[in-house]
Amino acid sequence: MKKIFLIIFLSLSLSTILSIETPIKSNSEEMFQSSTSSITNKIFQRMKYSWQEPAPVNIKNIRYITLNHWGFDGKIHVGEIIIHKLVADEVVEIFEELFEAMFPIERMKLVDDYQGSDDKSILANNCYALCVRYVAETNRWSKHAFGLAIDINPQQNHFYFPHRFCSTNRSIWA
Repeated sequence: MKKIFLIIFLSLSLSTILSIETPIKSNSEEMFQSSTSSITNKIFQRMKYSWQEPAPVNIKNIRYITLNHWGFDGKIHVGEIIIHKLVADEVVEIFEELFEAMFPIERMKLVDDYQGSDDKSILANNCYALCVRYVAETNRWSKHAFGLAIDINPQQNHFYFPHRFCSTNRSIWA
């Protein structure tokens, strides 16, 4: 299976980010921490917007991850994300590299906190992955539907359609 775009993109981008000197951490509270689990009943109950049948992936192949990250306020926050199990370990490794580079992530909540709305999540500058849905204006599953795409700081990182870029308000920009 191909690596998800995020992993390839961030792996290439991190060489630039990591070349910047970062302070040595002396406090155990500043150490990266994460936890990965299967989807429990409690988590599944929260997924009333992001998980719908039919889905292109079995819920048994999805993982819930909590991890700490640097916020835009320069403080450490605990975020959560749901991702496909095939890439879960790699995603944790990437977020650990981002943490070590002190790369800020404004918000990291389940898209269900935004009623499953991509637009509301984008406006909140939320980092999320799993949301069972189609690619806009198509009948093809989105990579988000498989848990194989992650939006990170979408207000700063605009998305791309072939032959054009779109801002977070979905208007074309050059």
